[in-house]
Amino acid sequence: SDNKMEIGSHTVSHPDLTKLSPDKLPYELSESKNRLESIIGRKVFSFCYPSGKHNDAVDSAVKSAGYNTAVTTYMATSTTSENKMTLSRLRVSPSDGISGFADKVTNYKTRE
Repeated sequence: SDNKMEIGSHTVSHPDLTKLSPDKLPYELSESKNRLESIIGRKVFSFCYPSGKHNDAVDSAVKSAGYNTAVTTYMATSTTSENKMTLSRLRVSPSDGISGFADKVTNYKTRE
């Protein structure tokens, strides 16, 4: 965070958010956000759905919890016209190396 890397939230206990009761869902979203903000001293605006699982109710709860964006596990590049609560992404790992990273950026297309 101090080096300008964005820190996003991923819940407190990594549950399937689509199966949580309406009283537990806000806790998982808000408590994770609050804890991270107290640690890094900055606002947390981004969220990542555990295992990519979400539905309309979860998307709405994420937005209500104060997140501006949320990412799924759908492998594609995102555009500014995409729903900000269901952004696709490219997963990058250290084993990709620079050529693997370049391949992902070049060959994965936007979600249609």
